[in-house]
Amino acid sequence: MKSRSIVSYTFSDDEIKALKEYRDRQKDFRLKRRFIIFLLIIDGVSMDTICKSFKIDPKTIDNWFKHYSSKGIDALDTFKYVKKNLFAKRTNQNSPKMDQGKCPWKSRNH
Repeated sequence: MKSRSIVSYTFSDDEIKALKEYRDRQKDFRLKRRFIIFLLIIDGVSMDTICKSFKIDPKTIDNWFKHYSSKGIDALDTFKYVKKNLFAKRTNQNSPKMDQGKCPWKSRNH
């Protein structure tokens, strides 16, 4: 089952009021813009226009909406998230084995 999109979601008057309150009290612009973007979408501004104006990927907005839908408005008001550690996974799978701290790609003559 596909989750709801922010564009098709109907925000209640209470939700809109809360988004405005959070926007107005937020001091960090990176967090404030989340509320600004939600309010622009509610006002009917297209995702394409918003993404171009804010230089943001639509997937990012979708992720914010998923957090909002599942955890509430407070999820938009924080940077707490589970960090992906893609680099470690990639290097562990493809890197040569390290033998007692020696670099395997350097010659022994150096």
